[in-house]
Amino acid sequence: MLWDGRDATIAHLTHDELERIATYPGQLRRPGKSLAGGRRAIVVSTDLDYGLARVVDLVQGLARDELPYEVQTFRSLEEALRWLASD
Repeated sequence: MLWDGRDATIAHLTHDELERIATYPGQLRRPGKSLAGGRRAIVVSTDLDYGLARVVDLVQGLARDELPYEVQTFRSLEEALRWLASD
């Protein structure tokens, strides 16, 4: 999954809103289906958004039991796509 935030900013979001973003994929879970495995990449364009997106990474890391997948934040779409395609 790729979240492309290059043309947006998350600088105005509150801590609660960042936490909801971090846990949103867990809301997509269907009964009997697992979210285990896979990768999620977040792409941003500013240093501030990069730092805030890293907070999203950390929240997801703390919820590893409920959201068992890798998350990485990138400043480059190409790097994010390379990481998503790698194993």
